[in-house]
Amino acid sequence: LHSPMYFFLANLSLTDACFTSASVPKMLANIHTQSWTISYSECLVQLYFLILFGGLDNFLLAVMAYDRYVAICQPLYYSTAMSCQLCALMLGMRWMLSNFAALLHTLLLTRVVFCAHKAIRHFYCDPRALLKLACSDTHINEVMLITMGLMFLTTPLMLIILSYVRISCAVFGISSSTVESLLYLWFSPHSGPALLWVSSGCVFTSSINSLCRQGK
Repeated sequence: LHSPMYFFLANLSLTDACFTSASVPKMLANIHTQSWTISYSECLVQLYFLILFGGLDNFLLAVMAYDRYVAICQPLYYSTAMSCQLCALMLGMRWMLSNFAALLHTLLLTRVVFCAHKAIRHFYCDPRALLKLACSDTHINEVMLITMGLMFLTTPLMLIILSYVRISCAVFGISSSTVESLLYLWFSPHSGPALLWVSSGCVFTSSINSLCRQGK
């Protein structure tokens, strides 16, 4: 029952490291040199990897929540529902979808014409902040942002919440306190990082939106 969890946990650790490496090294270099600039090509590359690994992070958290749901609520079907082949297939498909979305959004951004003022009040190339600097039509880019938000944020969040609700209902229905504590210990190591990631993402998104409104 632990093999798929460790498989996804290893991929989550790798994705988190890559996601952080997409923006933090440039930020540290800017702090060291006191130069707050980034080239256009570097900005596009950074944006591509942030979208790629950010989408993968959300997917892995959702799949890990589903993995705990099957292990606790449907243990007899676990070996079938979470087989090694199926886990590898889900991960491979999500890599392809995340790569396609990141590449598509980056290519769409290359067609945008920016105004003379090219300063954003943030430490990385946020797509919403970049679109605020555009002088050309950005309707397609905005539609793409909404679509990606539904695909990579809303859908995984709903899967995580639904999985935890089902797990909580199953745990509360067990009278044995020993079994209940064991089940909580089983899925709580994942629930903590998942809730931390989602809550920090919501706070971060709201702060970016406020900065974008101030920059109008």
